[in-house]
Amino acid sequence: MTRCYGGYSDSTKDIYFLVMDLMDIDVYNVLHNPSDTWRMTYERQLKIALHMARGLEYLHSCNLIHRDLKSVNLLVSTHDKYN
Repeated sequence: MTRCYGGYSDSTKDIYFLVMDLMDIDVYNVLHNPSDTWRMTYERQLKIALHMARGLEYLHSCNLIHRDLKSVNLLVSTHDKYN
């Protein structure tokens, strides 16, 4: 699970930043470049889907819409206890 510590936006310059935990890789690269470290097991797929759904649920509860949900924007880490 990735924590978001804060953010910054300047809509006049179309600049947006998020400060979050450092992550190792995105789901797109896990799927397209499998390795021993990043085997996409069925259990891992379910955990990623569940965490993604919970994250989107939280955003929606704050009246926010992600608008760019794709595997490149789903980040995972070898250090994550939810791996």
